[in-house]
Amino acid sequence: MTSLRGHAAIETRQATGPATMAGVPGATLAEARPDAAWDAMIEGMPGGDLVQTTAWASIRQRLGTSVCHLRVHGADGTLVGGCLIQHRRVMPGIRIGAVPRGPLLLRARPAAAELLIQEVIAAARTLGIRLLVVQPSEGDTVMESALAAAGFRVGAPPIAPTATIRLDLRRSEGELFSGIRATRRRRVRQSQREGLETAVSDDVEAFHRLYVASAARQGFRPLPLENLKTQWEVLAPRGMCRIILTRHGGVPVAGEWFTVFGGEWTAKLRGYDIAQCAPATRNAPTAAVWASILEARREGARRFDFGGFDRGIAEALVAGHEPPPDLADSPSHFKWSFGGEAALLPLPRFILTGRIAHLAFASLLQRLLAGDAARRLAQAIRARQ
Repeated sequence: MTSLRGHAAIETRQATGPATMAGVPGATLAEARPDAAWDAMIEGMPGGDLVQTTAWASIRQRLGTSVCHLRVHGADGTLVGGCLIQHRRVMPGIRIGAVPRGPLLLRARPAAAELLIQEVIAAARTLGIRLLVVQPSEGDTVMESALAAAGFRVGAPPIAPTATIRLDLRRSEGELFSGIRATRRRRVRQSQREGLETAVSDDVEAFHRLYVASAARQGFRPLPLENLKTQWEVLAPRGMCRIILTRHGGVPVAGEWFTVFGGEWTAKLRGYDIAQCAPATRNAPTAAVWASILEARREGARRFDFGGFDRGIAEALVAGHEPPPDLADSPSHFKWSFGGEAALLPLPRFILTGRIAHLAFASLLQRLLAGDAARRLAQAIRARQ
């Protein structure tokens, strides 16, 4: 594969997409490096996401994932769009690439979207990526159509949440509290009488202990401490990360980990040490979330995102149906109980970058990607993002 080392090794060429744009466009591809202007542009875009910033790319690079930055320009130098492509070798000669919440288009026209997608595929081939998974940004229907037209198929395991539930923080504290389900409101009130203390923290290790305790109880593989420390070291100085810890008697018993981007707090990780469970601490997770909502509002955030949410349940809620009976037994119930509005996010799509391979094997791969092994692979990819 082509090795891109440093900004000096940028590959530049005439773009291969539709010639309906003004002028002759060009594309550049290089290893991602810090770019404050790009990050600010992504933060200001509708659907812009932290995972498409060079700040996030630097985290992934420090943890061993290769990340390249693709930009597509018009002949006048105007940026048409671009994305960050994460990729890893999964076996000799085979690399898998991921573009979560992208590519990002600055000109909402089909010709521009088609051009950008063709450049993403060309970049993947340059990098030696055989399987490319793309999960577009929220609300970008032009990009979704362009992906379908280019041969991308729905059916890949998600590399980002496909549904969520959110709170509008422009409402008053009283309105937010009234929107909580009755049982959860009682738990919030109880937590306020139980001597729990909740505050913003910088204690990454304390949070990680709580998170590992939750992982052991719920049976998932936790991110290593190194991962969280790296995130904190990169994001916290930029104001892009928050830890909220709830303590009882000075001992941390529950915690929340957030990213902060574009006026939104997004819940990423949660921890609760059930070994500390006692009448005085059973409501600690509730206390941590409610305090997080209030802190996000105090800081001027416009929205609070609970992170991943069961898509089937979200589809029912978005359609205006009553919550399905299985919601009570779902991990999504805790998030739903705080109120908010469910939202459906774009589904992932995949393509085999070799034209003949895609024609020959895409249907078979689509069936394989629906299996448990593929879901585990997606979880591994997401864990490294």
